[in-house]
Amino acid sequence: MQKPEIVLVHGASHGAWCWFKVKAILEKSGHKTTIIDLLSSGRDETDANSVASVEQYAKPLTDYLATVSKKVIIVGHSLGGVSISYSMEKFPEKISKAVYVAAILQGNNESAVETFPPGAVQNLLQKQVFLLSQTTQTTPTSFKLTEDFGLASKYFYNECADEDVYLGMSLMKWTPYSAFVEKLFLSPARYGQIPRYYVVTGKDALLDRKLYQETRINTITVTRSFYLEKSDHSPMLSMPAELCDILLTIALG
Repeated sequence: MQKPEIVLVHGASHGAWCWFKVKAILEKSGHKTTIIDLLSSGRDETDANSVASVEQYAKPLTDYLATVSKKVIIVGHSLGGVSISYSMEKFPEKISKAVYVAAILQGNNESAVETFPPGAVQNLLQKQVFLLSQTTQTTPTSFKLTEDFGLASKYFYNECADEDVYLGMSLMKWTPYSAFVEKLFLSPARYGQIPRYYVVTGKDALLDRKLYQETRINTITVTRSFYLEKSDHSPMLSMPAELCDILLTIALG
């Protein structure tokens, strides 16, 4: 029997490149694996400040899903949770399962920023973990994860090798702010029909296990949650083999 294709979607400031270790393992296991650069991310040269909606931001993903002939498993990391949720509502007939890896998990009529504990985003801005673009508009149009090695190591890559931290810092880009603040319409008849799985990262310093991840999976029903107790926010870099074991378990389930 042919193994299902797995589509991997990156989070804020990252791109398809961050999945390189995971793609290698999954491909070796016999799964076709597709990695997506969302608009203004990775190799895509679109100016993030020009992207005004989740629909635009996720267009490379939805364009790809429109072409697939068999159902795929879709995996989103961090802010990638927004793009996969949007795609589940748009193309439920193309997706067999959805996996949220330390990801934003929002409900109907809820934005990513609204899923955070009160004051959490402002705290990250004050510490310059999140950077806002300097524009002439009142509302920011893009944001980026920190370019400081110490902060990046502390919040995103605290269990990663130094070379992975430098790789991430060298390739991170600005992300459309719309993906962070736009509310999504997620219906039970479309988004709700797709089984959702969550991978909890136990040493996550950005989306805390208890304050964020477990709170969200207690709010939004998931089929099953998995735990990577020793993982930071970036298990695709720090624990790729263990993450792939979970993805393969989900694929075979």
